[in-house]
Amino acid sequence: MNQSTGPDLDIAAALPAARSASQGLISRVLASAVQLWIKSQVEQVDHLNVAIQARDRQLLSGTIPQITLQAQRAIYQGLYLSNVDLTGQNIQVNLKQVVRGKALQLLEPIAVTGTILLNEADLNASLAAPLLAQAVKLFLLDLLRAGAIGADADNLDLQNLKMRLRPNILTLRADLISTTGQATEIAIRSGLQLRQPNVLQLHQPQWIPHFNAKRGLPLKELDGYQFDLGDTQLDQLTIDEGGITCIGQLLVRP
Repeated sequence: MNQSTGPDLDIAAALPAARSASQGLISRVLASAVQLWIKSQVEQVDHLNVAIQARDRQLLSGTIPQITLQAQRAIYQGLYLSNVDLTGQNIQVNLKQVVRGKALQLLEPIAVTGTILLNEADLNASLAAPLLAQAVKLFLLDLLRAGAIGADADNLDLQNLKMRLRPNILTLRADLISTTGQATEIAIRSGLQLRQPNVLQLHQPQWIPHFNAKRGLPLKELDGYQFDLGDTQLDQLTIDEGGITCIGQLLVRP
């Protein structure tokens, strides 16, 4: 019996490899586009790694079933992040435009889950960013209005913010500058708990006379003071020596 060695056999043999190469090409193009998009959203990122898990048909429809992202030393909206390990699923993107060399765009909001680590140095660097500084300032205004210290809450000039992390304890200090230029140090030590997935609250806060004080006065008015995390939902918040670990979910909007 004669065996065929014509072009039909060669084409049939080449089809699986062609399909695999096509799928690999789309994945590589998308991975590069995702990396460029992430870099456009952050001020800085080191050691960025993006992995796409998808079948050919799903990619061609513009849906990425799953993306995993790992990064170190990222700065996002002024927040310094030591380590980032995130996973996003069912992501809708403008694939047709991407393969033509256009920038990647999200077509729908995506829920991203994972772990973020901030060390103490990151947290202190983040205090210069409006996102965190504004939340701290509002908190200190409430502290002043509660009468914990003798300062004018209507003329608050907040300088030299600093945080210290110890197991389950956060200490915050700042200089409050009066209209006459006099500096008054304020220092607060408190536990931090998850009241709800998107709400943090203070636990047994104390006003301490200075940053290194061992004892302080209870701030009963601020026990249970809450911080709304908006679209971010945490399953776990751990404060260790020199670092905070957050495990949860955040919403990324187009």
